Amino acid sequence: MSTIENILINMDVMAVMGFLVLIITGYFLYKLITSPIRSFKFIVKGTVIIMLGCVAWFGVICFLMYT
Repeated sequence: MSTIENILINMDVMAVMGFLVLIITGYFLYKLITSPIRSFKFIVKGTVIIMLGCVAWFGVICFLMYT
């Protein structure tokens, strides 16, 4: 395949991925607006899980640095 065909194929995939990101973001905003309490609980749970993951990796890195 030529370079132009590769670029066109990659741009097609990127366009579809961008469209999917827009659809998913729109859905999350719709859910946030229509049921804010349930959405807030989900956001808090997700934030706690991400923070626990960061703390765990920080602990692993500190353990590896100081041993």
